[in-house]
Amino acid sequence: MLRRVVDSLRGSSHVGRIVVCGPQHLENWIGTEVIPAAGSPAKSVSRFFEVAGDAWPILLTTADHPLLTREMVDYFCRETLKDMTDITVGMASRTTTSKAYPATRRTFFKFRDDQWCGCNIFGMNTPKVLDVVKFWASCENHRKQPMKVVRRFGLMNLLGVLMGRWSVHEAFQRGASRFDMTARPISMPWAEAAIDVDTLEDLVLVDSILAAQETQATAQ
Repeated sequence: MLRRVVDSLRGSSHVGRIVVCGPQHLENWIGTEVIPAAGSPAKSVSRFFEVAGDAWPILLTTADHPLLTREMVDYFCRETLKDMTDITVGMASRTTTSKAYPATRRTFFKFRDDQWCGCNIFGMNTPKVLDVVKFWASCENHRKQPMKVVRRFGLMNLLGVLMGRWSVHEAFQRGASRFDMTARPISMPWAEAAIDVDTLEDLVLVDSILAAQETQATAQ
């Protein structure tokens, strides 16, 4: 999985330096800079910022995303650079995801314009995101419990989400204002962008998707 992610990043015209958080021996295996992981995603990102210096903007993704492609990375980066808010977040709608893979289980958040799930790709574009990383660390224990995460944004915001009052863009704007920053979602047009590997069921699905893609490529 990690090699596929790194290869997709290497293929992107928008990506320069690549840093992996993980065991040091990965450096020889995948040929990238490696810094030690720190026990959780948020803590690992915090450690990266300690060594990265003034490297803005930063693209962040995860190692369990083997369906990530160069095209997805380039698309996300182009959309980020069109109107570079402090942070951008790749999102996929239930309409897009369920149409292609109706049986897949994702964690969806309900908004006025659809239900949306994250795609494990982020544009961290200014130093203001450091406050978000701290908040993220405090929410990691509840990442599979959307309402507990939303509740951290305040009662009115929670009610707004429960009632489907805001679109996903409006919700991001309201959430970002809590940190005195700007944020926006980037809608990813690929259902595969939303599929990472959290379970054995996910792994079986990803293997079947990759096998189908290879068969199609061979046929062409």
